[in-house]
Formats: sequence, C-alpha cells, structure tokens
Amino acid sequence: MHHSLAIGLAALGGAVLPLQVLINARLGQGLGNASWATAVSFVIGTLGLLVWISLSRQQADWPGALALPWWAWVGGLLGAVYVSLTIVTVPVLGATALVVLLILGQMVAGTLLDHFGVLTPVQPVNGAKLLGLGLVLAGTWLVVKN
Repeated sequence: MHHSLAIGLAALGGAVLPLQVLINARLGQGLGNASWATAVSFVIGTLGLLVWISLSRQQADWPGALALPWWAWVGGLLGAVYVSLTIVTVPVLGATALVVLLILGQMVAGTLLDHFGVLTPVQPVNGAKLLGLGLVLAGTWLVVKN
C-alpha cells in the first residue's frame, strides 16, 4: 500500500470515530446497558466482516494463527473495553472531548510501547515526539477544561 493512501485511510478511520461513538452511545441508551450495546455493535461488525470476507474471497492461515501466543487473541477484548468505555463517557464528555482524550491516551501509550519495544522494534522517545505529546496535551486541556 502506498504511504499516501495509508495516511488517507488512517485519517478516514479517525473521521468515522466520533460518529461511531455517538451511534454506539445512542444504542447504549436504547438498550439501557453499555455492555449489551457493545455486544450488539460487535455482532453487527462481525456479520459485516463475514459478508466482506465472503464477497472478497479472502483466505486465512488458521494453522499459523493457532500457533500464535495466547495474547495475540485478546485484541477483540481490548476493542470491547474501548467501545464500552466510549459508550459510557461520550454522553458526559461530548464527542470532541472524548476524541481528544482518546488521541492523547493513544499517543502516550503508543510512545511508551514504541520506546520500550513492546511488540515492535524499539523507537526511542526524542525531543520531537515529546514536543508533539506536549502540544496534544495542551490541546486536550483547552478542549476539556470547560
């Protein structure tokens, strides 16, 4: 995949995040329960992915996947925690504050994971990264302080 396309797709993924959060929160209100809303969201997402996989005729290397360590299978659980947390916090914070707090959390965690080489080659923290984190922190404070 070309680098420019990857940048555009990543930005598109970020652009749909606030809408997804608001839709899931509305589902949570309707169901009266964030856990049920998360489960329904994942079931609908799973069904959509199965249709896509079927139509695009994608294959999976199941023997290779089964040989992976146990922790390679917990991404879905982390996703469920993420969706549940957004469902209960967006009505209190609003979409903008929630998204900037998510971005701040992602940047701090990503920087630490890269710095210590957790599941990726080591990418040490440097002055530019710290400046970027500081600017995101300042922007987050400006959005959330109200």
